[in-house]
Amino acid sequence: MVKLSKEEFRELAKMHGRKAVITVSGAMASVSPALAADNETAAFNLSSIGPMINEAAGIMPDMLTLLIGAGGLMIGAAVIGFVTGSFDKILDGMSFNRRR
Repeated sequence: MVKLSKEEFRELAKMHGRKAVITVSGAMASVSPALAADNETAAFNLSSIGPMINEAAGIMPDMLTLLIGAGGLMIGAAVIGFVTGSFDKILDGMSFNRRR
C-alpha cells in the first residue's frame, strides 16, 4: 500500500473532487430539460427515429458493394505480391555460372 503525506492526499482529493463536480454538473445539465417537463408530456418521441434508421439501412447495400470491391482488389494485390515474391526468391536462389 502506498503511503501518502497529508499534502499529497489533499492534492489528490482536490483533483478528484473537481472531476466529480464536473461530471455531476454535466450530467445534471443534460438531464435538466427532461426534469423540467410536465409529467403528462414527459414522453419520448420516437417517431423521428424511424426515417433515420431507414436511411441508414438504405446505405448498407452500397457499403457492402464497396467492401466487396475493395476486398477483391486486396486479394488480387496479395496474389500478385506472392507470385512476384516467389519468382524473386527462386531467381535469388539460383546460381548462374558466368564467364568473365
